[in-house]
Amino acid sequence: MEELIRKAKEGDKEAFTKLVISSKSRLYMLARRFLSREVDIEDAIQETMMKAFFKIKTIDHNEVFEYWIGRILINECKMISRRKTQREIPTDVEILQEICIPQNSKEGNLTDIEYFESRNDFQILIKKLKEDEKTLVTLHYEIGYTTKQISKILNIKEGTIKSKISRVKKKLDEIKKKGGEI
Repeated sequence: MEELIRKAKEGDKEAFTKLVISSKSRLYMLARRFLSREVDIEDAIQETMMKAFFKIKTIDHNEVFEYWIGRILINECKMISRRKTQREIPTDVEILQEICIPQNSKEGNLTDIEYFESRNDFQILIKKLKEDEKTLVTLHYEIGYTTKQISKILNIKEGTIKSKISRVKKKLDEIKKKGGEI
């Protein structure tokens, strides 16, 4: 991997392509957590790849490519999210995508309906959080990154990440107790 990064930094397009291909499924999964429309996900990944290509020379030799490109993707998803806040009425396909239950990511012994309701409740809850809080919750609880990994992605000290996650968790508990009101 380090050899590919070195070659990519020297302008080797094939090496850069191999780096991106090796992390493309992870990028898709990450973008899917922040954006719901396939078109937006594809845009975010495409923009991320372009920005990464032009900024590859800035990657530190100690930095892990996956975290570096993940940080670029998260920022891109946030920008798309901000632009899409006042979005047009969704199409029938988008509505169907929203109500479909993800078949391959069920947790425990929940029925399809219980699983959908728990995911829906969670999504409603995190919509009440600030942008940086949503990012932390998504990375930690939905994707399952450790605080150390989040620290590398967001370039924030691990202790700060732990504190923020703790505060967000308390905030979510208070929101739930108040019936969804902040």
